Amino acid sequence: MLLWNAAPSRASSPSFELLTSRSVARSEITSLSLSSSTLLTTYRSTPALSWVDAFTLPSLTSLSKSSGAAAVLMPEEKCSDTHAKRNDPIRAVTVREGTAQRGVETHQESTIVIRDVRSGKSLGDIKGACGNPIAVSQDGRLLAARDASSPVRIGVWDIKTGERVALIASHIDLVTHAVFTPQGTLVTASKDGTLRVTHIRTARTVARLEMDSTNPTVVGVSRDGCEILSLWGRMQYTWMPDHSSLASSSLSAERTREGWPLCFSPNARFLACRTEDGFDIMDVMSKEIVLERNSESIITAAAFDDSVQRLCVGKMDGTIEVWELYELGSCKS
Repeated sequence: MLLWNAAPSRASSPSFELLTSRSVARSEITSLSLSSSTLLTTYRSTPALSWVDAFTLPSLTSLSKSSGAAAVLMPEEKCSDTHAKRNDPIRAVTVREGTAQRGVETHQESTIVIRDVRSGKSLGDIKGACGNPIAVSQDGRLLAARDASSPVRIGVWDIKTGERVALIASHIDLVTHAVFTPQGTLVTASKDGTLRVTHIRTARTVARLEMDSTNPTVVGVSRDGCEILSLWGRMQYTWMPDHSSLASSSLSAERTREGWPLCFSPNARFLACRTEDGFDIMDVMSKEIVLERNSESIITAAAFDDSVQRLCVGKMDGTIEVWELYELGSCKS
């Protein structure tokens, strides 16, 4: 078990170093989204008001601040012109909370807003999309989110036109997770105890897995889209729908100490967990804890960048830390 926090010198084993840390809030960090150049943090300043702060990486220089209960960075557009890229919008999907008056009653409502996080300005709303779970396709064209018509339905929108192109109404309880596959299908997990793969064009289920639990905690998809990893309670499942293959293991039995899952890496090879002492990173194939770190404050959120070369953690005391990861990104998914 490795417990390093200094940059390695020609080491071949996984290790990491702390690049930078910053106190950004007086309350706990509730979610994070990380790209190669940008970090989004979400936290509540009051029970009724949440904020999304954007920072550059790795310096954590402030970019913007806007109201929002959740935020997900959209894939960065490839551009050969360095100057143009420096001035292009950095787009993010954010959830804006609000209230609506219906007769004499006031109801909480939320909407999906596309923002340029360089400025914090709105680039437009997605009509009919109203909250988590949020997923953006790998090409940045499609958005999946909770549909305003029902918490058990997921809508899929064309981000450029704002048109809803699919409505997934296969679940019968709250949908908690959504992830696009490279093939363009959508994986969803629900408190109805099912994990589904849906064809976007037809909105029909192409694969379904029924669980013994109704508590999905984390869902991830491998780079090639063949493997779907999920955690339900303390059980980890690796599902290969195209091969009718399913493997399961107990997270409690595999780990030497208790861990609470935070997120999968984008290649679904690693799992970041909160521990009673801090956090660790587990190889989901070997079940080995490859990295761990102590923390005085409880870890409340975590996110990997797409290359699995950085990890950001958020804490209950409002602090964020950015860690450089060595060797993890070179591991094959």
